[in-house]
Amino acid sequence: QSLALLNDPMFVEAAQALAKRVLIAHDETDKRITFLFAISLSRAASSQERVIVQQLLAEQLVFFKEDDRAAVLAVGDYGLDEAESGINRQEQAAWVAVCRTIMNLDEFIMRE
Repeated sequence: QSLALLNDPMFVEAAQALAKRVLIAHDETDKRITFLFAISLSRAASSQERVIVQQLLAEQLVFFKEDDRAAVLAVGDYGLDEAESGINRQEQAAWVAVCRTIMNLDEFIMRE
């Protein structure tokens, strides 16, 4: 099920759109994480979750800086204009990866 959700075109596009929304909403990483958790999980992130998300974001940023083609694919049709937004493709791709991870959490998929 997890692999299906990670690779389903609908979920990929939803993560691309969510990342774009998060990036547009706030300029600071911490505020973006707060916003992401609020709109996707309807709760605040714990301090441990914040650290994990920041680490994932940093790892993904390194990956996408080394592979621009992967960044282009990750962002898809939801790319922001860097000159207008100040956000480069690699940063947006890293946020797409974070959003895909959050969207694959059980609490995102299953509302109890």
